[in-house]
Amino acid sequence: MLAEHGPSLGNKRVKNDERDATDLIDLLRMGRLAEAWIAPPLRELRELVRYRAKLVNLRSGLKAQVHAVLAKEGVAVPVSDLFGVAGQGLLDTCELGQAYAIRVESLATSSRLWTVRWIWGRHRRRPGE
Repeated sequence: MLAEHGPSLGNKRVKNDERDATDLIDLLRMGRLAEAWIAPPLRELRELVRYRAKLVNLRSGLKAQVHAVLAKEGVAVPVSDLFGVAGQGLLDTCELGQAYAIRVESLATSSRLWTVRWIWGRHRRRPGE
């Protein structure tokens, strides 16, 4: 509900989710619940930001799995960025069991595929463009 446009809910002593939901249902039923309008370009930008956040989350999870496999195999990681140039060299040369090597290769490749640059680079437009 938009605070500056909606009716005041008063100074109620009891305030909880159930009470708030009931109040919102009553306002909606009476047609007194204000709607928010967001311009389409801004809505599109927000959608891109949400999507980028999901991709970042996916990529972080993939990278965490690579770190977990290396820790399970006892491989020390002396570099600060395992997915940078030096870290990639470590991934290419470290001795892992076949199952772990396949998993690390798959995860590392997947994490590179889930890059978020294309969203923020080529496809970025500002609202109104």
